[in-house]
Amino acid sequence: MVTDPLLRAPRHHQGVNITTLDFGGRYKLHRGLRLLFMAGRSVCSNSPGQVEFMGCFGIQILLSDYGRELSEE
Repeated sequence: MVTDPLLRAPRHHQGVNITTLDFGGRYKLHRGLRLLFMAGRSVCSNSPGQVEFMGCFGIQILLSDYGRELSEE
């Protein structure tokens, strides 16, 4: 469960919190590289301007030896 304040919302929506139920995970792509993913849905009734579904992807780079090479893990 995540409660996310709308930081970049229009002025009339600032200060509004959105509560979502999120699921996500990590997938090992290569040595030292991970794919991160997340999807979520609003748990409150939908009101104008409220997010109903959201998702995101990302890449995590794992370094070792003080950032000189990719991690073995």
